[in-house]
Amino acid sequence: MNPERFSSLWNPNIIAVVGASDRASSWTQEIYSNLTGLGFRGRIVPVNPRRSTIWGLEAYASLKDIPFQVDLAIIAIPAAGAVEASLRQEHPSPTNASKVVGLSRPACPPARRDP
Repeated sequence: MNPERFSSLWNPNIIAVVGASDRASSWTQEIYSNLTGLGFRGRIVPVNPRRSTIWGLEAYASLKDIPFQVDLAIIAIPAAGAVEASLRQEHPSPTNASKVVGLSRPACPPARRDP
């Protein structure tokens, strides 16, 4: 296995944040704050079909609308759509890595544990 294949995962230059929102209470706002606060020097690309700018940056409607290669996509949308959003990532390079973070309340109550 060639470890260089994973360089875009471990040391990305361009990170897309799918489901981006600048609402103070959003997960993606926390992700953005952590990336910038911890010194990420690459490009952060917000993805949200309902916004043209987020965090003062140009936002794209979907991953396939981004006109350049993304190294890492952080998919922070409700769990029901996270896998589909990951599969719609249509960049040509096989080294493109995605991290799926499906955020949702449980669809059913937690399993009951008998004592």
